[in-house]
Amino acid sequence: MLRQLLAVDMFQVCSLNVKETTSPLRVVKFARTLKTSKMLHLCSECHTFLVRGGKKCKPSNYPADNWSYMWSSFYWNLLTGYDTLTDVPFHQTYDPETLWRFIPETLRHYWLPTINSFQYKDELLYKNFSATFPESHFLDRTTEYREFWSDICEYSFKGMLRPWTLSD
Repeated sequence: MLRQLLAVDMFQVCSLNVKETTSPLRVVKFARTLKTSKMLHLCSECHTFLVRGGKKCKPSNYPADNWSYMWSSFYWNLLTGYDTLTDVPFHQTYDPETLWRFIPETLRHYWLPTINSFQYKDELLYKNFSATFPESHFLDRTTEYREFWSDICEYSFKGMLRPWTLSD
């Protein structure tokens, strides 16, 4: 079940196919020519939010207007973005270790290959970080929560034998 929860669909997309949106959460650049284009690896949420020719919906149902497609961009912006008022990168206001602690361990796999090679002025900011280091401020209980309710629905007492406490 954990593997199923952590499975992620990734898409390889040419930056020529990225929409010219004005959202402050769009941190991927679009290209106008083949010469300036590059290949991007996008999760399914970013793909829905950014790629041209995606789902055709009425404006009120447009996927990019749905906040459920923006969580990944929010986290990426936290790690690599900057304050729009001062132009100061977040990693200069808060050290990279502090920023990485705000990403739950169950979500870190989305960014590990890219974040380990992220450079700012020729410095690798997150080079020694992993899914478990530094330890996250948050404990994602999604798996336990789903297993608990699955056990309840199956009339299994396994999920009820170990109650959750505040120390968990």
